[in-house]
Amino acid sequence: MAEGTSKPTKKTGDALEIYPILPLRNTVLFPQQIIPIYVGREQSLKLIADLPKGGKKYIVVVAQKDGSLENPTEKDLYKYGTLAMVMKVFDMPDKSRSAIVQGLERVYIKEFINPDPYYKGLVEKVMGSARRTEELEVIAVNLQEIFKQLME
Repeated sequence: MAEGTSKPTKKTGDALEIYPILPLRNTVLFPQQIIPIYVGREQSLKLIADLPKGGKKYIVVVAQKDGSLENPTEKDLYKYGTLAMVMKVFDMPDKSRSAIVQGLERVYIKEFINPDPYYKGLVEKVMGSARRTEELEVIAVNLQEIFKQLME
């Protein structure tokens, strides 16, 4: 994404786009999921600070292979991640930040771009291969019922 803008930069047609990449420790974000993310690393704080002040803010979140690494390199990150929208950012008392992000869709990182000041990636969206079947529909309804019972 071009710095300071809210729209992704297009590359080689509409299939490939550049987004800033935010590595996550011991967390995976899935499409449609909304989670809070603690942002404390210098590179991650810079990424959040560079997001546009208004409009939609898009990033790609990707899990680290080893959550204990403070400064992961390209080889320490998975190639599949989730395109996410940053919904809200909060300043924390310890000078870190917390962000509420919503997963939008799965992406494949074809290429990591310059880690300074933070990684960006040339990504392509991954089309889901799941097909709705009658069996899946029944399972989904059953899971919803079980969840409702657990919540009572």
